[in-house]
Amino acid sequence: MKIHHISNLAANATVNQHFYTDILGLRLVKNTVNQENFKIRHLFYGDYEGTPGTVITFFVFPYLGHRTDGNHYIGGMTLAIPAGSIGWWQQWLTNQQVPVVLQNNQLVFTDPDEMTIVLTQTDDVLPPKRQVPDNNIPGEYQLTGILGTNWAGPNIDPTKDFFSAIY
Repeated sequence: MKIHHISNLAANATVNQHFYTDILGLRLVKNTVNQENFKIRHLFYGDYEGTPGTVITFFVFPYLGHRTDGNHYIGGMTLAIPAGSIGWWQQWLTNQQVPVVLQNNQLVFTDPDEMTIVLTQTDDVLPPKRQVPDNNIPGEYQLTGILGTNWAGPNIDPTKDFFSAIY
């Protein structure tokens, strides 16, 4: 099963956009409002074409507090980077003042709103038409997609059974 997109919350649109475009190298694909509440800004990031499977969205809540995980939460997201690029990414994130840990051949760090992000190497490389031009990330190192997310809840079996049955 492939993930179409992941939606998260952000406290500050400017800080969020800086992190996801300037530091992670994604393109701001769409800047709109929530369909159910037009007072809530909705930002979409992805590869140059906004390809499904690369899109991460954020609903902006200016008074969002610190992350508090109860018994139901999304614990983070895993994003794909091209094989052989982990050293480049570790150096880049460190240079951008993003605390990063190399763990099990993956890079682990958090975004400005305390969402854990894991970068995992895969054999995929974005084709040139999907690479974001004129950003800080060389095309051969750009993020290639969403690999997954962690969800926690008191009983995940019904959700697991549901997705297993349809996929």
